[in-house]
Amino acid sequence: MPRHSYETRAELENDMNQAFDNTLDVHDSDDDLESIAEVYSVRSKRAAKRAMSITQITDLIGDERQQMQHDIREDEKKIASGVWGVLHGLPASKQILTPWFILVALFTVLQMSRFNFFISTIWSQYRYLLHSSKRATKVTQFFDNALPIGGVVTVPFIGFLLDGTSTVAVLALLVLLSTVIGVLGAIPNATAAYLNIILFVIFRPLYYSAMSDYAAKVFGFATFGTVYGAMTCLSGLSLFLQPALQALVHKGFHKDPGPVNVCLAGASLLVGIALLMYVDARAREIRRKQFQFLASTAATAAAATGSIMAESERRSLLSVSLYDEARE
Repeated sequence: MPRHSYETRAELENDMNQAFDNTLDVHDSDDDLESIAEVYSVRSKRAAKRAMSITQITDLIGDERQQMQHDIREDEKKIASGVWGVLHGLPASKQILTPWFILVALFTVLQMSRFNFFISTIWSQYRYLLHSSKRATKVTQFFDNALPIGGVVTVPFIGFLLDGTSTVAVLALLVLLSTVIGVLGAIPNATAAYLNIILFVIFRPLYYSAMSDYAAKVFGFATFGTVYGAMTCLSGLSLFLQPALQALVHKGFHKDPGPVNVCLAGASLLVGIALLMYVDARAREIRRKQFQFLASTAATAAAATGSIMAESERRSLLSVSLYDEARE
């Protein structure tokens, strides 16, 4: 392990700004030195150390032009999300009382219940659906191999999806996949079983990543740990429902997992649609306010060139979503 913790890009940029500050070469202790030559020598060493720091940091984050290009890409990702900064600046106590949190927390609780129920009962479910212990064992073995592979293989695609797609589109995809998985899980057919598993091992890491991405974009990094932790804690409580769900399947429905799966999938669909409709409506409202703001400042805004927005335009789009929504 390194002796010092890794620094983020923001921390490195702050270090760069400090390294450019030549007033740091002057210390109060310089008055204790005996000659001007000694003072000059000490300050020259400090300046040389600053120059070395600038070179080292530049090698890591690039020169001013490269940093500007990075900032442009990051801003365009935030704008593309459609909801960036919507609750940034609000305390966590207020954030968790908004529909932004309540709906996504309910959706997450339902998804975690489905994940845990499926993983813990996959063999018994497919033994009932396929009427064969041998075929259920093969399906389970396929699932055991596919689950870790899916988590690794999907990572780069998930990153690309979350960076380049609006939050509304990502939520729509989650609701769609959740519903399709619910339908496939109720079909007593081996082909449907394998398709269900393939979608499940893709959907699971996508959901985890999408929820943390949603929390960062909507609630902000200042309260990320508290809000995302609360969401995770609530979803963890669903574990206490697992014994009841399994008992319901074995005793209430005579080992038929269909009714429980249908109920969980139906509840997920209803909450997912409510979440999607709410986020879509608010994203449209944010976009409308952004265009109104840009129209009112068009006389002073710089024109965009090519596919890259002018800095004033990008900052305006981000500041509107931050200020207007956090104020409510």
